[in-house]
Formats: sequence, C-alpha cells, structure tokens
Amino acid sequence: MTRRMNVLSLSIALLPWLSACQHQAPKEKTEGSNYRNSVFFSVSDLPRLRGGSAANSINIKWWETNLEPGKTYSREIVGPGVITHIQVTTDPWNDPEVNRTLILKMYWDNETNPSVLSPIGDFFYAPFGGVGIRHANLLTSTLSGTFSCYFPMPFRKHARIEFENRSSKRLRTIAHQIDYVRLDELENNIGYFHAYWRRELPTKDGVPFTVCEAEGRGHFIGSNLQMQSLAGSFWFMEGNTHIYVDGEHRIEAVGTEDYFNGGWYFADGLYAGPYTGVTVRDEGMKRVAAYRFRIQDAVPFRKKLLVVNHHGEESAGQKSHADFCGVGYWYQEEPHKSYPDLPTRQGLLALRKEDLNKYPYSPGVK
Repeated sequence: MTRRMNVLSLSIALLPWLSACQHQAPKEKTEGSNYRNSVFFSVSDLPRLRGGSAANSINIKWWETNLEPGKTYSREIVGPGVITHIQVTTDPWNDPEVNRTLILKMYWDNETNPSVLSPIGDFFYAPFGGVGIRHANLLTSTLSGTFSCYFPMPFRKHARIEFENRSSKRLRTIAHQIDYVRLDELENNIGYFHAYWRRELPTKDGVPFTVCEAEGRGHFIGSNLQMQSLAGSFWFMEGNTHIYVDGEHRIEAVGTEDYFNGGWYFADGLYAGPYTGVTVRDEGMKRVAAYRFRIQDAVPFRKKLLVVNHHGEESAGQKSHADFCGVGYWYQEEPHKSYPDLPTRQGLLALRKEDLNKYPYSPGVK
C-alpha cells in the first residue's frame, strides 16, 4: 500500500514528488522545515500544523512599473522554498496582443535556460489571447485581467521569474504577488516545475503536433491545446493523442475530444471541470480550446517523454490543415532539455477571422 501511495499523485502538493516506481522516496522527516512537512497534501491534511515560514514577495511599485516594448522585468527569491501561488495583473488587460506577447519565464537554481517559457495568457489558460471561460482548476484568468497559478514550484537555491514584453505596447502596470514558503531543506526526490509553449502554423500532413517533449526523469501532468481550423471544419479533432514513455508507446486516446473527456466534437457545448474542460468552441471560426490536468494519473518517465496530437491526417482520404498551439506541464529533475526560443511577435499572435483567407486550403469563414 505504501508503494502504491507513492506512485500516485493523490493531491496537488504531491505533484513535485517523483514517483517511487523509479526510485525509492526518502523516509519522511518529522522535524525541521522541508517540503513534506511544510505544504498541505489534501483537504483532510489541513489541520496539520506546518513547518516553514510564510513570506510574500510583492512588487511594491506595482502602480508605477512601466514595461516598454522589448524590456524585461524580473523578480527573484532565495531558497530553499516552494512557490504556492502566483498572481499577475496587467494594464492593459484583456488585450489579445499582450496576452500572447508578454512572455513568462521561470528559472530555478541559477540555471541559464528557463524551465518555464510561454506567453502569459497561454500559460494561465486564456486561450486565443483571452476568450471564453477562463477557469482550469490550477490556473485561472479573470475578466478583470488577473491571472493565478496554484502549481507548487519548489526550488533549492534560487528562483527567478521574468516578464518579457514582446508586444508593441507599453505596459502601464504589471502587478504581481508571489506566495511561497521558506524551507530549511528540499528533499532529493522533488522535481522542478516545467512548462513550454509550442505552435505549428500550419500543421503538416502526416506529422503530429508535439504537445510536450522532455528528457530526464520526471512525470507529465497535463496540457492545454488550442486548435484553429484553416479548412473550415472541425475535422482536426479526428486526430489521436499518443504518449511515448522512454521510447515506448504507452497511451493512446482515439479522437482529440476524447482525450479531453469529451465526445462528438464537443457538440453539446462548453464545460470546465476539475481536471478537464473545453472552454472555447467557436462554430463560426471553427476553433476549440481544451485542457487536461493529469493530477490523479500523472505519467512518469525515467529517460524521456513525448506527447503528440494528430490533427485529422490519420483518417483515410482526408486532410486537415490547422493552427495548433498549447502548453505542456511537467515536473522533472534538472538539468532539462533546452527549449527553442519562441517565435517573433507576429508568430505569437492568435489568428483573426480575416487572417484565415490567407491560406490556400481555407474556404473562408462566413
């Protein structure tokens, strides 16, 4: 029973804990301030008094911070510790360009390559620059322009969070609050949080979209996926999701909507559940945004991980051209495989209705 409990991610706080099916977890310590006795693991765990000390790192000049195009703002925390909540507010807010071109980066323990690299709106799940329902359990974005994240993010020595303005606009405000717990130590079996945004425009015949790719030891905890047809149909959801673990094909979901616990092209509308949801289904634009967090069913890997999503090209006699993008989320030991840099500003922006007619296989959107 102990081994089984270690293998499963039974709560959000356990997500950084690398599973015992790969290595034995260290014995639990009952004294001092470490990860295990400084964070809550479930609702029933709330009465247990924690170690550690509460601290906030708040941008005191948040009403005065002006981030010009091409400039970067950063915040740093000395470890060991674990970030428990990040909240960010921008002005202008609900701006499709800013949500796609303000780049969020996170670095752990003085690494030179970021562990998190994503447009801010996509990381916090504000799909297509910020449309539709904006709730995805651990990630939220409000209509008033506030983003929140509740993924636990442990670090041993140092954490740095950067906001790089690749938009054409000056950000009058970039306000944030980072809640974290200071620790005396961080156990050896704890993974670091990672997230990376990818895009393929247009998708390629016979080549699936890469949702997540990692090297090292860790576990995959989910993704969000934004899909825009370039051919005037929802046929792109006729693509299967495949997960390869350490070079072996382990998991397959038949149909994109089925992987996100939906059916029939999400015909009955939107929903936002604790672990899965579809928050955009635009019949006119023929686009969809969905998420799935693998909290209870994280996928462990020892050497490497590959998650891909086909886009209709698996179906005989049909071709589906689309714009696919999204964020993969996972924990792993460092060092991680370096990411390619994100596209330039124009390559980050969500397509508008008038953009669709630029593609030769698009019938246009009426």
